[in-house]
Amino acid sequence: MSSYHQFLKTVRELITLLPKAPTVLVLYGESSYLIHKATRALCIGWQRDVNDTIHRWPANTLERSQFIGFYEQASLFDASTLNIISKLKSQAEMAKWIKGLNKEPSSTIIITVESSELNKGLDQALRQVSGQSIRCRHPNRADFAVLISQLGRNRKISLTSDAVTVLNDVFGDDYFSLENEFNRIALLYPNGVELTAQNARQMVKLPSNKHVFELSDKLLRRDAYQAEQVMHSLLAKQESVLAITGILARHCRTALEISLDRQAKLPFGLIKRYNQYTRELSRIRLLKALRLCQDIDALTKSSRQDTRLHLFRLLDLLV
Repeated sequence: MSSYHQFLKTVRELITLLPKAPTVLVLYGESSYLIHKATRALCIGWQRDVNDTIHRWPANTLERSQFIGFYEQASLFDASTLNIISKLKSQAEMAKWIKGLNKEPSSTIIITVESSELNKGLDQALRQVSGQSIRCRHPNRADFAVLISQLGRNRKISLTSDAVTVLNDVFGDDYFSLENEFNRIALLYPNGVELTAQNARQMVKLPSNKHVFELSDKLLRRDAYQAEQVMHSLLAKQESVLAITGILARHCRTALEISLDRQAKLPFGLIKRYNQYTRELSRIRLLKALRLCQDIDALTKSSRQDTRLHLFRLLDLLV
């Protein structure tokens, strides 16, 4: 079972279990999109009664006394409560808070973490109170077809396999933009529509024309000068840093998947294109580039800093 299928299975089980068994649940990982989707699904599953309440706490404003207050709150007469602590940065501090408690929680607490890794201390603290964690990884190329089919089915949009390939290549890991496009198409075609490789390019607002397709091609050819020219073109057309980062992250993951398994369950033509590239570029370098993608993504979302220069650092690692 793939990590994405395991993720779906775990979330479905929790939707059934959480209202009956209070716990501490930590959502972490590379995909902010899946963290968002899991949190939303759990909230919808939780609020089955009008008296059920959901409280949201930004992690940077939460104090230990508040945390202990809703951790230990319990009353036969109180409505069922779900507490969500969002965008936790100090996992070590949260681990200390939990370790200081000697019983399991009286209300359910969901904590979303801005990190691709779970701190060992927080993991141990969760086990102490029978809590659990879910890692939200980016879906691989094969799982992307499952995710996008689900998005389409919920909006009466069907997709051919070629359309899935086109959208995968273009949007990369930028699932928020992809979902927004599906929402827009659903409004235009309330009775349903089929996306093919041909009409997808006309119906979906793709990132700036052919340049996004050229970028991956120049990287595979290891043509640093041409790759930089394509990058300058994208930025000049005001393409978002997040969209470009998503495309480059997808490039990294595809290369890593093929370098680890030459018989990966991917289109033969795709494997053929990446084979020489993955023989020349080390996995360590690809992993370093992927980590930089994650750093750029986090920095772009959390600060006003101009992160465009980091994209050129990324190109240096990939050519």
